[in-house]
Amino acid sequence: MTQRPSRGELRIAQLSVAEGPAFDGFYEIFCDALPASERKTREQIAALATRPDYRILIGEIDDQVMSFAVLFLSDRQPMALLEYLGTSVAARGRGLGAEMFRAVLDRIGSHSLVIEVDSDRQDSSDLEMRRRRKQFYVRLGARQVTGVEYRMPRIGADSPPELDLMIWPGEGRTQVMRGEVTAWIEDIYRGAYDRAVPDDELAKMIDAMPSHVDLIR
Repeated sequence: MTQRPSRGELRIAQLSVAEGPAFDGFYEIFCDALPASERKTREQIAALATRPDYRILIGEIDDQVMSFAVLFLSDRQPMALLEYLGTSVAARGRGLGAEMFRAVLDRIGSHSLVIEVDSDRQDSSDLEMRRRRKQFYVRLGARQVTGVEYRMPRIGADSPPELDLMIWPGEGRTQVMRGEVTAWIEDIYRGAYDRAVPDDELAKMIDAMPSHVDLIR
């Protein structure tokens, strides 16, 4: 018999249907947490719930959705993409994001985890927030991939923001081979964004990439 979490404790669950209060609660937080230029539509997100290469995880406290993660698991490479991670505004600062991240790690097996994160390489009104997000992942063992001008494919009317890539596990690693990074990005374009490979944007990234890609904190 599965023991239910005590009152006030975070319970992690996987969404397998794109309807009902749990999906509605997840999607509300999803929209609050992300700018329109980074968000897939409700219909696109709903389709992910039944895909075998995707996991939509939610964190509930007393049956109310408080956090979420959307995870793509490649069937071509030992790689997973943490596409989205977010927490309700009311629940921030309570460690729920770290709990969701650990739940993601529990589900990727021996795969490397690639993380898309807003870049802090250019000045912006939320620069300090972007830096804190990167340090959040660094504290959990991730490292930033340098030397890659990553371009997120356009998914809506607005141009996507500048993003950086991070990789977990990163501790103890200082470099990744160009071929491995190329394979990751090709699978992200193909599987997460439904883009044909080869792609013009992808070709520009690969051409500019060094043979050995450095990892930094």
